[in-house]
Amino acid sequence: MKFRFLIIFFITFQAASSQVGGERIYNFLNIPTSAAQAALGGEILTIKDDVNQPLWNPATISRYMDNHVGVNYVNYLADVNMGSVTFAHLVNRRFGTLHELGP
Repeated sequence: MKFRFLIIFFITFQAASSQVGGERIYNFLNIPTSAAQAALGGEILTIKDDVNQPLWNPATISRYMDNHVGVNYVNYLADVNMGSVTFAHLVNRRFGTLHELGP
């Protein structure tokens, strides 16, 4: 009985530990689109007034980004092109700031 329990436990543990997500799927989401983010080595750092920063850290959306626009274009090897347009607008002090991303 104990032997069966151990076998079932190890099979379940092996199946549960093999589910590592985000390492090989959708790697294009890890490509930095802004020049400042790429210059920092792709690390997710907090830059206060950068309108592109909420793409990596949504907690940085603030009222200081009101009416800021960011336009980015990245040309990688093998004809991989990526562009983005970001805009932040302060609706009012009570509602907060909206941050939009366009392809």
